[in-house]
Amino acid sequence: MMPVIADSESKIGIQKLLMQPVLSCGLRIDLAMPTIQQIRCPNCGRPAEREHFASRQVLQTQCPCCDYLLVTCSLTGRVIEAYAPGIGSRPPQWG
Repeated sequence: MMPVIADSESKIGIQKLLMQPVLSCGLRIDLAMPTIQQIRCPNCGRPAEREHFASRQVLQTQCPCCDYLLVTCSLTGRVIEAYAPGIGSRPPQWG
């Protein structure tokens, strides 16, 4: 049985939550204003951005030049989502 929501303020809060974008791992992206740092891309070395979403404890590093993306937990450092074209997922086979 679904709970009944009585007031319109609760309905608006739930609608905002449902409208937030979702990462492939299921976490919702915070739409509040992030803190943005200009950094160098760890993949190609060109200018990139690191965004800190404090209310979700998420760091997102992205590069528009090489399509690098890294989303990590700012508390534990664990990787939530990553995409880096040109970086292999396993070491090269020698021999």
